[in-house]
Amino acid sequence: MIKKILLSILILWIIVIISGFIYLNKVYIPQKLKPLVIENVEKALDKKMTIDHAQYYPMKGVSFSGINIVNQDDSQFIAVKSASLKLRSFPKISKDKVVVNAKLIVDQAYVQQDQILVEVEGMALDINANVKGKEDVSLKGNLSLKGINLKGLPAIQDIMTLKGTIDFTQDSFNSNDLSLQINKEPMTLAVNGTFSPEDLNIAKFSAVYGKTNLDCSAKVFELKNPQLDATISGAIDLESIGKILKDITLPIMSGVCNFTFKADGSAGDLSALKAKGNINFPQGEIEKIKFSQLTADILLEKGIVYCNPFKCVFYEGRIDGNAEAGIIDVLLPIKCAIDIDGINIEPLITDVAGYDVGGGKLAAHAAISGSATDLNSLDGTGWFKLTEAKVQIPSKFEKLATMFQLNQLSSMLINEASASFTIAEGKIDTQDLQILADLATFTAKGYATFTQYIDFIIEISVAESFKDSFAGNITSFIRKVQVHGQGPNGIKYKPLIEESVKAAVVEQVKEKGLDALKGLLGGGDNSGGAEGSEQPQGDGDIKDQIKKGLEGLFGR
Repeated sequence: MIKKILLSILILWIIVIISGFIYLNKVYIPQKLKPLVIENVEKALDKKMTIDHAQYYPMKGVSFSGINIVNQDDSQFIAVKSASLKLRSFPKISKDKVVVNAKLIVDQAYVQQDQILVEVEGMALDINANVKGKEDVSLKGNLSLKGINLKGLPAIQDIMTLKGTIDFTQDSFNSNDLSLQINKEPMTLAVNGTFSPEDLNIAKFSAVYGKTNLDCSAKVFELKNPQLDATISGAIDLESIGKILKDITLPIMSGVCNFTFKADGSAGDLSALKAKGNINFPQGEIEKIKFSQLTADILLEKGIVYCNPFKCVFYEGRIDGNAEAGIIDVLLPIKCAIDIDGINIEPLITDVAGYDVGGGKLAAHAAISGSATDLNSLDGTGWFKLTEAKVQIPSKFEKLATMFQLNQLSSMLINEASASFTIAEGKIDTQDLQILADLATFTAKGYATFTQYIDFIIEISVAESFKDSFAGNITSFIRKVQVHGQGPNGIKYKPLIEESVKAAVVEQVKEKGLDALKGLLGGGDNSGGAEGSEQPQGDGDIKDQIKKGLEGLFGR
């Protein structure tokens, strides 16, 4: 009799379980729970949601699969392969409270917002809820991230394999073991703070990426229209910048920049955000160019970054200046003024070019404005002056030395140089370039473009010791040469001579006994230059020198 009773109870219990299982999967979950979830999610996100399948499994709890949330224009927002909610124990229900211990597991989710894609390999949320009333809910739990990837971030490399655990309560959060990878380099994160429906208080946020480290505390309040009050400090390794940024070609840089900033204003509107701080480089290097003791005061206001002043020690001299840049404008408008004083160019050129050309002291000033993304838009003025110099003449001047058959010009030393200039329409223009060397003086006017095309008229005056030489005779009536072409290898040299003095050149040729060469000048009696005519006799060396000089001068 007892066996029959027990068997009947067991059968009845099995029937109840099966009936409950059927009711949950055929009635409650598809007709009540699924619509309830969709309704609340759509209301909270203001988006449209669909769930392909929802079912209860004894070991997994309630499982949802094929979850899709789309924007109002039907573009993809969130796609979740599956998510399951499981009660880890039966709810504890007493007279005045309910205790629930549950776990939410998400497998393979994707979030798309414009060009940014978030890939969630997996995550699990363990939660313990103690509910005493509608307004009295205490929570405790942790969020475990198996791996999250953020792709398509503007100007920043993809963030890969974000993982770790975040502990939380109903009003606080804490994590000390978050990690991720950027460009295959690890970054560690730690964060803790408190929150409410209206405010977020980050007591501490820290990040370490190689030699770069960041410490921050921040308060975000009025979350519907978030306002920010933050303090941030740390050190940025210049090499790390190139690893983090993408689609931006940066020079080779090294050094560590220390910084401190304080910011407040609208977190959602950069033009309404205000920040103030300073940076300090003990020493650094950009494309082999060294600097030290660089300091700057920085102000961000109304979308414009002001750097006023900045200064640094630069090759035994100093650079001082101020600058501003509009960082929310896609054209990146800039304005800056720079003063340079006492720079020794000998180690500077050695670092840049790899060879020694001599030394000198450089002073300069420049004021420039325009778009940082378009060199042709830049406008500006400036000047430079080189003094106390012993600088080897540039190798391009060997062409001039060859023209005038004065090889000494190719080994001249520049003692002084100066010019004022303007910048406009992609050109750097000067009308008063002057180079004082030990063997000659050069004055020039013309321009160079940012694409390395140059066009200058150079006027040459040789030193007194060469006035009686062939070069001296030539430069007495041919003092200008046009230097033009596309650099660095397409530069051409063209002597300039007035029509009124061509006859004088011909007379010089006649006097030296080279009547046959006068046709090179396009003037005089052509009969004297007829092919096969007898050449006057004279000193062969002088004749060859004159001939070579004219051939070099006129490019024939």
